[in-house]
Amino acid sequence: MNRAFLFAVALFAFAAAPATAQPFSADLTAIRQAAKSMPGALPLRINVVKFAESRRTKNFAIKGAPREPSIQARTAYQVVYPDGTIMIDSGMDLQVHKFFGRGVEEPYFPEQEQKVERALASAKAIVMTHEHGDHIAGVIRSPDFAKLAAKTTITRTQLDTLMTALTGRTWAMRLLSLRVIDTKTGLIPTGGQSIGRSFFYLISLATVVGLFFALISREGYTVHDRFTRTAVVTT
Repeated sequence: MNRAFLFAVALFAFAAAPATAQPFSADLTAIRQAAKSMPGALPLRINVVKFAESRRTKNFAIKGAPREPSIQARTAYQVVYPDGTIMIDSGMDLQVHKFFGRGVEEPYFPEQEQKVERALASAKAIVMTHEHGDHIAGVIRSPDFAKLAAKTTITRTQLDTLMTALTGRTWAMRLLSLRVIDTKTGLIPTGGQSIGRSFFYLISLATVVGLFFALISREGYTVHDRFTRTAVVTT
C-alpha cells in the first residue's frame, strides 16, 4: 500500500503544479513513468464520480478567460489497487453545496455523494488535494469523522488553514487563549468575514489609522473588527 499512497500523492502533486503560460496538456507518458518508478503493484484503475456542479463564468476560475458561462464539476477520485483503494478528496454534503451556491440553486446528486461516502468508508487511505469545502467536507462533516480522519493525510499547511477556519484562531491565538468571533452570532467568522478582516488589517497596517481607531472605540475594536462585525475575545 506504500506504493499506492506515494503514487496518489505524486499524481495530484503533478496536477497541482504551478501553471504556466502554455496550454495545459496531461502527459500520460510522464505520469506512467512516475508510477513505475515506485516499488509495488500498479493501480488497476482510477474511478471518478461527479457529485455536484457549480455554474460560474470561465474567468472566475481561469485568469484571462472570457466571461462566458461554464460548468465546474465537483468530483472525487478513487485509485484502485489489488489490495485496496485510496480516495482523493472526500466530497461534500448538501448544506456545504448550498453555501457554495451563494443563494443560487445548483445541481447536486445525492446518489453520487452516497457513493463517495461508501468509498471513503472502505478506503485504506484518504488524501486531500486542498482545503476547499467540496474537497474536505466529506471527512470533516461526516458522522464517522474519527474513523475517516485517522486514515486521512493532509500537509501541515492544510492543517493550519483548517484549524484557523474551523476554530477562529491561529496557533498564536491559541497560546494566548484568544479567538475571533462574529459579534452578532457569537460563532466563528464566515469565510467572507475572514477575508474582510485580512483586507482591512492590511489597510490598517499601511495607514496606522486603523489600529489607532481601537484607542477611541468604546469597545476597543479596530477598523477590521468594525467593518467585518467581528471581535477578538478571550476563551
